[in-house]
Amino acid sequence: MIEYIGRGNPVIYIHGDISSARELHYRAGGGFTLGVIGNIDWNRDLSPWSAEKVFKDGEAFSGGGGEYLKRLAGRLIPEAEAGLGFAPVERGIAGYSLAGLFALYAFLNSELFRLAGSVSGSLWYDGWLDYVNKAATRTEKKGKVYLSVGDGEGHARNRRMKSVVENTRLTQAALCGAGMETLFELNRGGHFEDEQGRLERCLTWLAGKRA
Repeated sequence: MIEYIGRGNPVIYIHGDISSARELHYRAGGGFTLGVIGNIDWNRDLSPWSAEKVFKDGEAFSGGGGEYLKRLAGRLIPEAEAGLGFAPVERGIAGYSLAGLFALYAFLNSELFRLAGSVSGSLWYDGWLDYVNKAATRTEKKGKVYLSVGDGEGHARNRRMKSVVENTRLTQAALCGAGMETLFELNRGGHFEDEQGRLERCLTWLAGKRA
């Protein structure tokens, strides 16, 4: 379920396909380990709590993120890292769209992760702003968080998704107010533009390469 690319710290986890992840790791400069997690149910495993579907022909979000995070941090990652051959000094988790939302949720709810990246994350998600504001006030965790969104994403036809640019900025403000190191980038274009390029910039920054 988890495959690794590269060897070095930090170890950053993403959900996706191993073939495209190899190119992504190369473009981000290497020098770190990319852990690629596959074989999941996106609408169940990456949704932190249940929510209505976004599109008429889509699926509802069943809210299995909490249980999945327990399994991921408590069993799947420790078992996979047993074969790494070195002990990770620092771990991160990053993702695009719904996986970007889950990355922030995992970061706030597991001591395993000290780095997080949400790239065009689904931060329009019902209840997210209330959640992150409360979580930021009660956490003593300090870490490094990257957030980005496309400037055209706020023009989505869907009423719920229109809030994503503002919600991403407000998420950064909440985390920054809690003492975390953050970077917000506003990219050109809509949600489906330059996914690999946006993820590359996220991983480069999280891995400590300040271009």
